[in-house]
Amino acid sequence: MMFFIFLFGAVIVYFIYKNYKNLTGNDILSKVVSGKTHEEILKERYARGEISKETYEEMLNDLCK
Repeated sequence: MMFFIFLFGAVIVYFIYKNYKNLTGNDILSKVVSGKTHEEILKERYARGEISKETYEEMLNDLCK
């Protein structure tokens, strides 16, 4: 019986750890995974033409707040 309780707890901890970013809204892990800051990613998207200059400036201002 204790084994199943431990197993159930381990499964819960696994899913919490796996979905840490989604559950907390914390983006600390995203920089570690990609190796780039949000500003760098935004600059690359603007350079590729994915977003307009106005959108780039708005998003950059949002990041600086």
